[in-house]
Amino acid sequence: MYRWRVLAERSFDRIMNKEIVIASMPVYEKPAVVIVLYEDRRPAEIFVNSRGKEEILGGIYVGVIEKIQQNINAAYVRIGKELTAYLPLGEADRAEDFVMKTKKDAQQKLRAGDELLVQISTDALKTKLPCLTGNLSFPGKYIVLTTRMKKVSFSRKLDPEDKIRLRKVFTKRMHKDFGIIVRTNAAEATEEQLKAEYEELKEKALEVCTYGPSRTVYSRLLAPLQDWERVIRRCASDELKRIITDIPDIYDSICRKKASMKLSESTKTELYQDKMLELFRMKSLETLVHKSTSKQVELRSGGNLVIEETEAFVVIDINSGKYESRRDTEESRRLINYEAASMIARQIRLRQLSGTILVDFINMNDRRWEKELIDHMKKLVIADPVRTTVVDITPLSIMEITREKKRKSLKEQIRELSN
Repeated sequence: MYRWRVLAERSFDRIMNKEIVIASMPVYEKPAVVIVLYEDRRPAEIFVNSRGKEEILGGIYVGVIEKIQQNINAAYVRIGKELTAYLPLGEADRAEDFVMKTKKDAQQKLRAGDELLVQISTDALKTKLPCLTGNLSFPGKYIVLTTRMKKVSFSRKLDPEDKIRLRKVFTKRMHKDFGIIVRTNAAEATEEQLKAEYEELKEKALEVCTYGPSRTVYSRLLAPLQDWERVIRRCASDELKRIITDIPDIYDSICRKKASMKLSESTKTELYQDKMLELFRMKSLETLVHKSTSKQVELRSGGNLVIEETEAFVVIDINSGKYESRRDTEESRRLINYEAASMIARQIRLRQLSGTILVDFINMNDRRWEKELIDHMKKLVIADPVRTTVVDITPLSIMEITREKKRKSLKEQIRELSN
């Protein structure tokens, strides 16, 4: 068997051991919080936030429309005294598509001055405003309740057998005003756990949608999850082995929220208290963050990746480097491309790259291997919790990948702390 086939097969082993580190660390001499998710001891996700910064992603607010921009079919909505966000309208531009504070006929179109409930769906990226949606979502560990898509839908990572079983659980108890998105973690839950979470989220959603319209403009109706809480909730209970932090407030919050976050009793929660060696130094987080924002990434074969973030898209170039000097054959090019594909999938998630990503692979003469490379990359990105799509590969071996824009890239998070 070719070595590159062995590498490909190893990439799809189920991850069984996860650890989360939440550490205080100075960045540009400013206090910051670094959150790292390790999967089988390898860093998979990194978040860097200013200490004390208030999260907005996922928050639900009472907003007021300042302006309808007809040429781009969008509205500018003020959700705070100093915070304006962007609301794409698309097909949803009538009162019936939103939870309205302003009383209107269901078919009447939105206009300036209307007050409505909106949720921040995308963080402010580069020079763009935060993006809003009127499809309010209430996330749990196993399911998400939504106000607009009134049906049961499933994570694409769930097996067909699980989908059939889970559909039976939820179809008979759906509330007429809400839809349900069943998450991958639901496969591990009992029917009692699923029912309990559904009732909990339904109560929260009804409270927001019933009493929200009577609240004043700019009121925050649902606080967003903190990054550390979001990461914990995404982990399957049987896979998360340890959470360690040196921040007492966060440690106390985790202990308080163990039940609501569905943490397993086997998950160890530790408060790191060694005054001689800080947690970020013990875990070499400065080095990790530096490597994860560096332009060049070395490959074991001797090749490397060059990652460039531009205003419009991300470009990743693959260089054969030292490997090419030893031998340049079709098999060696396949090997480098397969190794590079695994590293690219990992780096996209680690660096939180989003939008259009163009990957310049090493040219292969046999088009069959390009098709196999696409299939390989499609399997790799399934592990990414953010929707990632492998579009196609051109005759010049440039692969187009798109990843849903949710938040700032790691490099932008660091740059924000330098201001």
